[in-house]
Amino acid sequence: MTTPRLEAAQQRLARLLEQKKALEAKISREQGLLRERERKARTRRLIEYGGLVTVAGLDEEDKGTVLGLLLEGARRLPVDAKARQRWKELGDKELAARARQAAALSQPTGDGIPSSTEEKEREREPGEREGQEHTVAQH
Repeated sequence: MTTPRLEAAQQRLARLLEQKKALEAKISREQGLLRERERKARTRRLIEYGGLVTVAGLDEEDKGTVLGLLLEGARRLPVDAKARQRWKELGDKELAARARQAAALSQPTGDGIPSSTEEKEREREPGEREGQEHTVAQH
């Protein structure tokens, strides 16, 4: 025989267990969404780094050669602050030049006809732009 008090406690326990189950399901969904966002962010970062290999002109090199180059550079980073700074400046300049070039190509001039300077800039190789040093990409 159950008393009204015991029955009310059992009903309350059943409701609490349902709430717990719903909260656990919500937590599981949120954790899944978080894992998916983290996976997408990682994938994007890997694609961007692959693009950097292409920008450097190393996408046709043997994988071992590219990895060796990266490993050697990675070993120098902690001990050679000058090399790190030089590499950063070189990379930043190249990325900025490519961003400017992309912006210029996506926005036509007022009359739709590119100026001779724009044409010359487009014809140059990435390492030949004014003020840029030669990059590792040049063979």
